[in-house]
Amino acid sequence: EGEREARLLEVAGAVQAGLDLSRSPLLRAVLFTGLSGDRAPRLLLVAHHLVVDVVSWRVILEDLETLCGQVRRGEDLVLPQKTSSWRQWAARLAEEAGSETTAAELPYW
Repeated sequence: EGEREARLLEVAGAVQAGLDLSRSPLLRAVLFTGLSGDRAPRLLLVAHHLVVDVVSWRVILEDLETLCGQVRRGEDLVLPQKTSSWRQWAARLAEEAGSETTAAELPYW
């Protein structure tokens, strides 16, 4: 068990250290199986911060958790409707940046 855990950490470290902006891939996934009889497989997702931000990670992980639960229960794989598009989010962010409220905070920052 200790050797398996050490190997998992070694592979995970190599995958994380191997990210290089000058070449792909900038997103990697590794599925660790055969860890021990009573442990479920582990999925390692590694992405450069320019590819996935902290907010997006939360959404991705929630969707993966939903899908895994559906697989376990033998259900069809269905994700909820997305709440807003990237374009809508960017437009709202630009609107907020140009708002009087944000302008009023400028002296503080």
